[in-house]
Amino acid sequence: MKPVLIPALFAALVSSPLLAQETTDDLFAQWDLNADGSISELEARATLTSIFSTFDTNLDGYLDDVDDVADDQEDVVEEGEVAMDFDDPDGDGRVSMLEFVDRASDWMALMDRDSDGVITAADFAS
Repeated sequence: MKPVLIPALFAALVSSPLLAQETTDDLFAQWDLNADGSISELEARATLTSIFSTFDTNLDGYLDDVDDVADDQEDVVEEGEVAMDFDDPDGDGRVSMLEFVDRASDWMALMDRDSDGVITAADFAS
């Protein structure tokens, strides 16, 4: 299985102590920016931008070994390392915000259990 950075960071963010008190409904509401009951790709891209900013600890616009990404998601990815080859198409050893946010459609496909093009609360909870 090829680890993917976005789901790993999402899982790390969701399992963080700060969010441990939140319910799935609360998390869904944070992604459903217009509160219409579904998450569109545009909303996913906006939320992924926020997630990226959370993990870009040195604020250089890249996720790399200088940031605490691997430590924050150690329990999420089997070997405790981020497999950046999937999220780093130019192979420069770091993931730019554009590279990260451009994976929104992949995240949507992963989360959209009923393949209707949006993520509903039922999809999100699965």
